[in-house]
Amino acid sequence: MKDQDKSKKQCQDELGKFRQRKAESEKSEIEHKQAEEALPESQERYEAFFDRSLCCVCIHDFKGRFLDANKAIMNLLGYKKKELLSLSLFSLIEEDQLPSALKIFKEIKQTGSQKKHSEYKLRRKDGGYVWVETEASVIYREGKPYAIQSVGRDITARKRTEQDLHEVKDRLQSLFEGVPVGLYRSTPDGKRLDVNRALLQMVRCSNRDIFLKGNVIDDYVNPEERKKWQVKMELKGTVRGFKAQCRRFDGTLFWIRDNARVVRESKGQVLYYEGAVEDITERKNAEEKEKQYFYDLDFLSRSAMEFVELSSRSNIYQFIGKRLKKLIGSSLVIVNSFDATTQCIRIQALLGLKEEIADILKILGKNPKEISYPINEEAREGLKTGNLVKVPGGLYVLSFGKIPKYICTSLEKHLGLKNIYTIGFTRKGELFGSIVIFSRDEGWLEKKSLIETFTGQSSVALQRRRAEEELSRYKEHLENIVENRTTELRATNTKLQREITERKKAEKELSNSKLRLQKKKSALEQKNIALREVIAQIELEKERIKDNIQANIDIVASPILEKLKTEKTSLGKDAFKYVNLLQYHLKKLTSSFGSKLTEQRLKLTPREIEICNMVKGGLTSKDISNLLSISYRTVEKHRRNIRKKIGISNKNINLTSFLHRL
Repeated sequence: MKDQDKSKKQCQDELGKFRQRKAESEKSEIEHKQAEEALPESQERYEAFFDRSLCCVCIHDFKGRFLDANKAIMNLLGYKKKELLSLSLFSLIEEDQLPSALKIFKEIKQTGSQKKHSEYKLRRKDGGYVWVETEASVIYREGKPYAIQSVGRDITARKRTEQDLHEVKDRLQSLFEGVPVGLYRSTPDGKRLDVNRALLQMVRCSNRDIFLKGNVIDDYVNPEERKKWQVKMELKGTVRGFKAQCRRFDGTLFWIRDNARVVRESKGQVLYYEGAVEDITERKNAEEKEKQYFYDLDFLSRSAMEFVELSSRSNIYQFIGKRLKKLIGSSLVIVNSFDATTQCIRIQALLGLKEEIADILKILGKNPKEISYPINEEAREGLKTGNLVKVPGGLYVLSFGKIPKYICTSLEKHLGLKNIYTIGFTRKGELFGSIVIFSRDEGWLEKKSLIETFTGQSSVALQRRRAEEELSRYKEHLENIVENRTTELRATNTKLQREITERKKAEKELSNSKLRLQKKKSALEQKNIALREVIAQIELEKERIKDNIQANIDIVASPILEKLKTEKTSLGKDAFKYVNLLQYHLKKLTSSFGSKLTEQRLKLTPREIEICNMVKGGLTSKDISNLLSISYRTVEKHRRNIRKKIGISNKNINLTSFLHRL
């Protein structure tokens, strides 16, 4: 019974499976029938896509031979379908692209498709070229690789644009690299993005990569200049003609002129700065030299005028020291006089030691101005060269051993002195003194030639001061002689006044009595005779005083002046004219010319009186201009004022002749 039940169940199961297979078979037949019915429609859609696609579609075997191609690719390459099917794709690809194409074909065959699109330069039938971007995949038949289908699009226009852009970029890069101006790009925080060859040469860096690793801010000698530059850039968007001192890779300094602009993104955020840098070091140096030249010229001009205007009572050595201190900064200055009789120098001015003077007095034990320092012949000859020279051996050698060596060492250490320099005041072989500079830094040595020129000016001023002092002493001597003779004349005049008083008294007595008058007539006549003799004697005495003064001039002053004139090496051209002028006025010392000029009614200024003396002495306006260090035009103006004040303006009267008549 069980076996029957089992057989029945198995039959039912088999019947169920049969029915399922039958249903599946019927379904498969339906799907197959539907597929057969849909195949022509699908084929038509594929052919429509293949032929009418705007993309280039072709089928080729694994050796590259064309099996089929659509109209788009035939139009692109200029071939008919029959012609194209006789060709290989590899015959149209540029030779340098073949290795890459073969590699891609191999990849497609192995993997069934390519990982990314390819670009090929294909040869057209007419000899031209087109660029095609393609993607390819394997076509299978009965489960086996049959051919490769490629779909491409014409990218010739894009390639040409890229090529044009590349050429433009090349030209711009060539311009960027070839322009003789330093070009750069950098970020706001100073990071370098790009730089051209000219800028690398400018900063003396041969490695672009190393240079780009640096920061622009580090190039500035003064970082504050970079901040000023960046503020202007942020405010205006451009900077033009910005000058700053920078540091090259080798450590040397140079000056730049920067023109730059801000480059921003669409939202206004700063991307980078780009600009052009020009090396203006030579121009800057030239400007500095020109500026220094005019400064030196102004310094010397002012010094010359101040020397002329310096009062005879002023300390000329102190004046020289103060002027020189402006040129040498923190260094110390000593100005010495020279005594030709004792052959010693003596400190007349000491500048730059205001705070240390107490220490110096303590170390020396006495005021350095109270010490005379004898100098030997070698030192004198060295000073007479007028050149600034370094003193070997320091302060001990400079003092010629007058100050003990241990004290000299102590002073040098206490004052922080490095080197000692000296130069002499000299003129035509004559020594007037010297300058000593105790150097704390060497920067002022750039002004060596200016210091030497100023020292030459000072030498002329010292020579003039010495001549003025000698003339002043002689003038004082002459004034003493005149004063003594004047005293004598006053005594004689007093005696004469007494006699006149007595005569008047006598006359009064005679008027009271005729008789008495007659008696004394004879006596009065004798007194009159005596009085005339006294008056004659006074006149003779006055002439004798004039003769004595003239004789003193001829015996004492004139030989000195003649000696100065004959020894031309001791005088310059201007000083020679001053001697002639002095000699002329000494000869006229007893005339009334000076008193007439100083009359109040004429109202002549001291300068106009001085010029009158020079005109009468035979000097031309040009000579007066040179001697007084004033312009020719100023002399002419003074002459016109003189003519107006003495009443000969607009008259045909020679000023020199008129002054001779006074």
